[in-house]
Amino acid sequence: SYASVSELAQDLRAYLDGYPVSAQRLGASYRVGKFVMRHRVAVAMGGLLALSIFAGGGIAAYEARIAYLESQRATQAAKRASEEASRANREAKMAAEVTEFLVGLFRLANPDENVGQKISAKEVLDRGVDNLESELADEPELMSRMGLAIAETYLGLGLYDQAGSLLERSLEWAEQSTGKSSALTGSVLTAIGRQSLYAPAVPRGVDALERADAIFALSPGRGSVPWAIAHAWLGFCSSYKGDDLGAAPMLNEAVDVLRDAKDAPVSERIFALSKHGVTLSVVGEYDAARRSLQLAESLAKTEPGGAGYMNLVLNGLTIHYSHAEDYERALELAQQTYEKNVEDHGTDHPDILNSWSLTIIFLLKTDRNKKALAEATRFLAVARSLERTVDEAYAMRHLARAHLALGDVEQAWRVINEAEAQVVEKLGEEHGITRYVRASWAEVASAKGMHKEALAIARPLLERNESKYGPKSRITRDVKRMIARFEQGARAAK
Repeated sequence: SYASVSELAQDLRAYLDGYPVSAQRLGASYRVGKFVMRHRVAVAMGGLLALSIFAGGGIAAYEARIAYLESQRATQAAKRASEEASRANREAKMAAEVTEFLVGLFRLANPDENVGQKISAKEVLDRGVDNLESELADEPELMSRMGLAIAETYLGLGLYDQAGSLLERSLEWAEQSTGKSSALTGSVLTAIGRQSLYAPAVPRGVDALERADAIFALSPGRGSVPWAIAHAWLGFCSSYKGDDLGAAPMLNEAVDVLRDAKDAPVSERIFALSKHGVTLSVVGEYDAARRSLQLAESLAKTEPGGAGYMNLVLNGLTIHYSHAEDYERALELAQQTYEKNVEDHGTDHPDILNSWSLTIIFLLKTDRNKKALAEATRFLAVARSLERTVDEAYAMRHLARAHLALGDVEQAWRVINEAEAQVVEKLGEEHGITRYVRASWAEVASAKGMHKEALAIARPLLERNESKYGPKSRITRDVKRMIARFEQGARAAK
């Protein structure tokens, strides 16, 4: 309430002018509100100014943060680039040292420096191995790289045992110097996988290649060339064990990388494409198989260093035409490959045995049975001289089939029983050649009138072939035809 009219009039003027009135409690918020009302423009301008200052400060802080992060990224990129350059320089230095070591090693075979001495390639390599630990004992990484290079040369000479021993030592040196998951360790494991298949020591090869595959899948990653090489050999292991349906997807993945990988060794590209073609031929995918084999042939003809792998391609084409049941063409290619191998290696080298074995198979398939018998007899003698258990078993199988084709059932029976006893003892029940020998045993048994015994072998073999090679495979079709003959013989004997 007001004491007088003049107090009321004073408050009315204050209210109209935007000042506090005496009838209202004069709190801070009330006074501030009245002040803002009196000075709207000035307060608005001041607010805008404060807001712009605040916003500008925020933007500046944000931009400073971005600049800091960019600086950090640039520093890290520079550090990575420096590390990569350092690693590249180190790799180049190591490569130069390996080259210098190997060049010095092969000076041993120079007649100008070793007058009156004839030194074989094997002796040169053996001396190199002896020098590794004596000269490089404090450099295990360099020892591993040099050991890998010498082992690859052993492999090229067919000296599989020497290669295997050196590779296992190189693996120890690699793990000691660079760790169990390094690229060097992965490379040595891949080489062990290859050597184990030639030896043959398949379980060791599979273990080594699975480790290499896992290492390269992490770094440099799936889809990289090192991973694809290990993956291709792992797929070949699966095929080697008789699981071509399982091998095909792995070889598909490897070939997808290596088909156009110009930075991959031409030998590995040709190998992957050739084995891909063979595996797809086995499972009945003939068109895709032919495309891979034709590309492998093109690489062998046109790429530097490719000519040395033409026999691998010819061998793949031989198997392809075999599974497509063009046996005349398969025989022509097998003989061509065999003759080239003999020219390159002589008649007592392991590399001739595969093409030789295929030649005998296609001689039988084309009813050149006397020629097949003569070649199988020679093949057996060479396989025994080389102590090649698998090839000896193949030779005895060829020999039994040749005797059977010529009508000498009793001689075929004697040879195939000897072959079966030998493979079971030396290689075991589950080895692929054991199954091949038993299939031939069933054929000879049926010829002797033992149809039930033959069927007891053939029917489980058909189930396995359908699961491992697929229903379109020529191998599966062969067993089906064989079973039909056995069943016909059993019916006729009743």
